[in-house]
Amino acid sequence: LNPDGSVRWTYRSRAVDPARGHLDTVRVLHAGTRPAEWRLALTLCGAGNLAVIDGEGEIVWEVPGHHFESLSIGRLCPAIPGPQIAVGIDHVPWGQSPVWVFDADGNQISTMTTVYSRCHHLIDWGGSGVLALAIAQPRGVFTCRGERLATLDLRLPDGEPDTDDVKLAVGNLTGNGVPDLLVTTPRAAYVFPSPGGAPSDLPLGTGPNF
Repeated sequence: LNPDGSVRWTYRSRAVDPARGHLDTVRVLHAGTRPAEWRLALTLCGAGNLAVIDGEGEIVWEVPGHHFESLSIGRLCPAIPGPQIAVGIDHVPWGQSPVWVFDADGNQISTMTTVYSRCHHLIDWGGSGVLALAIAQPRGVFTCRGERLATLDLRLPDGEPDTDDVKLAVGNLTGNGVPDLLVTTPRAAYVFPSPGGAPSDLPLGTGPNF
């Protein structure tokens, strides 16, 4: 949209019919000084498409054929230049939910399979500057190759496991400037301080923490 609310452009896929579903997620892959230099990654879940477009709505690349949903963008794979895209695929049997990782040019780098991949976020878990992928329902933190770095132990005060309908977010929760994990269920919220990571310059308690 333009600043006055009028339509500036409309994304028209070459691979799928967008009317079969809706826009599920859109993230900035690259910011530029002109619209044509921007790159936006997006998923059309019901239409079954992952795409990167520029700031004028022109298609850069598309990967159709799966129920793509949540996107996370950052430097996950240290050997791959530029940012990478981690995307979950839904509407598959429980326990067979993939997360695919692509480079900025649309080349698939890796795949991992979890119990459910719908909710995930990136976090610098070890302090190396390379981001890890925290995925809610498997209650884990993973490398871009799917290697588990940590398991999040969710238990109520009486010791009962609390593992249903898990969600998570990343933010500076302890006030030390380092992003941490906030994990929630219908019954409790859990904070997992990151064992590493670079301090953020965002003040605690402001919206940009998330």
